[in-house]
Amino acid sequence: MTSQLTRRGTKWSKQSWKCRGCGTKTRPHVAKGFCSDCYEARRDERYRRLKRLRERERYWRARVELLEKRWRSDQMTRTTEHPCRKAEAALDRALKAVAEGRAEFL
Repeated sequence: MTSQLTRRGTKWSKQSWKCRGCGTKTRPHVAKGFCSDCYEARRDERYRRLKRLRERERYWRARVELLEKRWRSDQMTRTTEHPCRKAEAALDRALKAVAEGRAEFL
């Protein structure tokens, strides 16, 4: 390891020779192998994705409420399966999968 350090010079960060995003060594290291610009860009993209996810969640929650109101107004019998329960359960499963990183955004 010391031969690599003397041959190539000093490392840009503790674990990286250059930025993982753009490959530069000129901007300072911030975190996780990224320079200041790349780290900010990744952070901003993450917030944009979370904002889109929240908007979709609000839409689907409103949709479920609308279906519940319609179901009540139609006075469906209690023996039929409630259509909103399926939609709400599917939304909860999708949000859980996104939170765990198993699914992409819709």
